[in-house]
Amino acid sequence: MDTPNSMVGTLLLVGLLLTLGYASSCAIYPYKACRVCSGQGQFQSRFLRAIRDCRRCGGSGRQLRAGRRAYNAWVRHRGHLRSDRRQRDPDNRDER
Repeated sequence: MDTPNSMVGTLLLVGLLLTLGYASSCAIYPYKACRVCSGQGQFQSRFLRAIRDCRRCGGSGRQLRAGRRAYNAWVRHRGHLRSDRRQRDPDNRDER
């Protein structure tokens, strides 16, 4: 019979594998099909049936996935932190 500790460890391992799988999927395929236009980039308006570009995706038919959007925000935030550090103390250079 499984002990509670081994069940928790198994759940953590499965969660970690799922997270890494989703992160690698977002790195390889950062875009998904737009939900509004179904990836077509256009839609027919209700009035006069005119074909127009999709507002949500801008006519491209693609949108960034949530994981990729979060990663891009994290990279931007990290860049701001680094630039703030350089502005506060320009004499302190990182030795590499």
